[in-house]
Amino acid sequence: MIDIGLSKLMIIGVVALVVIGPEKLPRVARTAGTLLGRAQRYVNDVKAEVSQQMDIDELKRVKTHIEDAARNVESTVSKNLHETSQEINATWKGDDATADSALSADAAGLPPAISDNEKLPTVVQTPSVLQLHAQEKLREQNRQAQKQKKADEGSLQKNWRAQRYAMPLWYRRRTRMRCSLRSSAARHARQSH
Repeated sequence: MIDIGLSKLMIIGVVALVVIGPEKLPRVARTAGTLLGRAQRYVNDVKAEVSQQMDIDELKRVKTHIEDAARNVESTVSKNLHETSQEINATWKGDDATADSALSADAAGLPPAISDNEKLPTVVQTPSVLQLHAQEKLREQNRQAQKQKKADEGSLQKNWRAQRYAMPLWYRRRTRMRCSLRSSAARHARQSH
């Protein structure tokens, strides 16, 4: 920024002392300090806004790049899906044509292309490894919860007398019963020693 050395600062201080006077110099110095602080805060705010705007621009560029990639993936998937559905439809229509040829082959005395007991393959959905892992984890959590419930029931049976004569928390709060025997002054005195 500005190259001001110690000697130049001393010269500026002496000139200010002579021009302004010793009575007003502290007040002027305070005012100059507050103005300089405001200027620095303003510069820092402007820098922060500029860097934030640059970050926003970068995020917008990344967003457009990701959206383009998503559109490409979507178009590829829809294209492959369309091709697959066309192949399935062609195969299905081909099976109808094969069945028609089988009827004509029966009439001609030739063996049919597709036998009567042959069935079309069915699609079986097998669960993925992640689904199996999630199911096993859920089962394990259920087992742990059941064990905890049994343990809690056992402790409830052991402490039934204490629970029967215990005062409920909501009743203690409503009647403002004290839970501690010491006053706050006594607790404070004990902690400080």
